[in-house]
Amino acid sequence: MNKADLALVATLAAPALSHRAAREVVDAIFSEIAGAVTHGERVIITGFGAFSRVEREGRLGRNPRTGEPVPIAAMARPRFTPGEAFRAAVADADYTRPVTQRKAAS
Repeated sequence: MNKADLALVATLAAPALSHRAAREVVDAIFSEIAGAVTHGERVIITGFGAFSRVEREGRLGRNPRTGEPVPIAAMARPRFTPGEAFRAAVADADYTRPVTQRKAAS
C-alpha cells in the first residue's frame, strides 16, 4: 500500500471527498508527522502507534574488508512504536480492513 492507495481508501470512506483532495490530505498528514518528528516532537496516533526522534551517538565502526577503524557520525533517526491495537491487529490473521471490506460488501 502506498500514499495513492491511502487516498483511494479515504475516498471510499468519505465519498464526498475527491481523489485529489484525499491525496492532498494524505500528503499533509505525512508532512506534518515528518515535520513534528524532525523538531523532536512525539506524534501519537491512538490505536495505531507513536513516531519519535532518536538521537544516536557517534561511534567507532570497523571497515569489514580491512578491519580499519572508521568513525561513524552522530545522527538522528525516526522511530515508530506500534500501539497495542495495531500489534493485536497484525497478530490476528482474521483481521479485516474495515473500509475496503465495507465497500466490497455493497
